[in-house]
Amino acid sequence: MILSDKHIKKRLADKSLVIRPIVDSQVQGASIDLTLGDSFLKIKDHTSTHLNYKQEASYHKIVETTIVIAPQSFILATTNEYLGIPTDLAGIVEGRSSIGRMGLFIQNAGLITPGFKGTLTLELFNANNLPLVLKAGMRICQILLLPLSSHTDSPYQGKYQGQSKVTGSRLFAENSSPNDQEGDEPIEVIKGSDSLVKSANNEMVDNKPISIASDHAGFALKSKIIDYLTKKNIPYNDLGTYSADSVDYPDYAFKVADSINKKIAKYAILICNTGLGMSIAANRFTGIRAALCADDNEASSAKKHNNANVLVLSAQKLNHQDFSPILGAWLGASFEKGRHERRVNKIENLAKI
Repeated sequence: MILSDKHIKKRLADKSLVIRPIVDSQVQGASIDLTLGDSFLKIKDHTSTHLNYKQEASYHKIVETTIVIAPQSFILATTNEYLGIPTDLAGIVEGRSSIGRMGLFIQNAGLITPGFKGTLTLELFNANNLPLVLKAGMRICQILLLPLSSHTDSPYQGKYQGQSKVTGSRLFAENSSPNDQEGDEPIEVIKGSDSLVKSANNEMVDNKPISIASDHAGFALKSKIIDYLTKKNIPYNDLGTYSADSVDYPDYAFKVADSINKKIAKYAILICNTGLGMSIAANRFTGIRAALCADDNEASSAKKHNNANVLVLSAQKLNHQDFSPILGAWLGASFEKGRHERRVNKIENLAKI
C-alpha cells in the first residue's frame, strides 16, 4: 500500500511526517514532489585511475543555481527538502517521467528507511550524447510513502542520518578500521560554497553526525534541540527515545557512548530530567567525557578545558528556558590542549586502573 494525498496531508498536518520546505502543489495523488538543491559533487576523475570501495572518493563540490551535466557523466545532487520519516513509514524515490525521457537517470540507492532524517542525496546520470542543463528549484523526483505494519524497533541510525547537504559515498567507512577514517581527504570547493565547507578534518564538518538521545523526561527538550540542529544544518543521529513513554536512561547513555567508541560520532548530547543520571551512566564508559552544563560558560569551558565529547542537559531546568546559548557555546568551542591535554590524559589513564 502507498499513502494517498489525503493521508500524506494528514501526516504533514499532525507533524508525524516532516518535509520542509513544502507547498501544497508538491503533494500529488500518491507521492510528494521533491526539488533540486544547488550543491553537487563530482568525482575527481583526474586524480586516480580507479575507485576503491575501501577508500573515500575525492570530490569536487559545485555550488550553482544552474548545473550542466556532461554526456555520459555522473554527479551527486541533493534535494532542497529536509525529510523526517516516522518509524512507521518507509519511502521510495522515483525519478519524474518527463525528466527520464530526456535521458536523465535519477536514483536514491536503496529504501528510505523508517526513522531517516535529513536531505536526500540523489545520484544523477546523463545517458545522452549531449550536455543536459538543470536548474536548482526544479521538480526533480518524487517520494512514495509506504506504511509499515507497525512502528519499527530498529529506526535508521546509519552514516547518512542527519545529512544536510549533498554527501558522497561512505562505503569506505564500512570496510576500514577506525584509524583509517581519521585522514579523510578534503572536498575541493569549485565555486560559491559557504565558509562551512572545509577540510573533512574540521570537527564540525567531518561527516560524523552528532549523536543525541534522551529518556522520556528529556524527550520534549530533545525534539526542540533536533529542530535547532536542523535549522543550523548540523547533522545528527537521533538514538531515541522516540516518545514520552517511560524508559531507562542508562540504555540511552550506552547507545551514545557506543556510537562514539565505534567512531560513528565524535560528539553527542544526552538529556534526562536532572542530567545527573545520564552523566553518571555515560561516564562509566572508556573514552567518554560527559559534562552536565547549566549555562554557556560551563559548556564552553567543558569543551575548551575538559575536551567534553558529550554535553548533558537537564530537561527540568531547560524545558521552559532557552537552551541555545549552552548548546551554541559547546558546539562553537574547541579543546585548547596544552596543560589541559595533560590533565585529560590523566583522567583517561584512571580508567585503566
